[in-house]
Amino acid sequence: MRAWGAGGDAVAGARSLAARIAGGGLLGLAVILLGLAAGALMAMAEFLPILSIEVGGLPCPADFTLVDDCEPTGGDRHSYALVLLGALSVVMAFGAGAGRSAPAAIALAILGLAAIGIAVLSDLNYVNDTGIVLTSTVEEGVATASIGLWLELTGGVIALAAAAVALARQRLDY
Repeated sequence: MRAWGAGGDAVAGARSLAARIAGGGLLGLAVILLGLAAGALMAMAEFLPILSIEVGGLPCPADFTLVDDCEPTGGDRHSYALVLLGALSVVMAFGAGAGRSAPAAIALAILGLAAIGIAVLSDLNYVNDTGIVLTSTVEEGVATASIGLWLELTGGVIALAAAAVALARQRLDY
């Protein structure tokens, strides 16, 4: 069985990838590292709470029967879409950084905008919303932003920054 890469072996393929990354220079490496960070933050946001429901300034009461509703994760809110956006961001960052691909840089910017759009349109507009929380008594609860929301916003902004660096490098190359 033959492995991938130049000459048919994995070692040569890894050397080829390392050579492409090194050939991209410092700006190419910056694009790749920013893309990796953006992808990681987007993916992590799906597994962490996006919102936190507080009742009387305190976290959800322990007797709250719908505990999952106290701190909905990104995955609960948007079906793990940011995991896909994060993975695509990493791939596009490698294309834009090591491959000097302008279409990959533009795709990376679009992925960053999509992550920001999901955060703003789907999650951020629920921050400070109030509603009835059914506990042993009926109380009013308020939604506050949690770590996942900030991670998805930051991931989108970092993806935009990576795309901007990649596109600026394109202009410097010509």
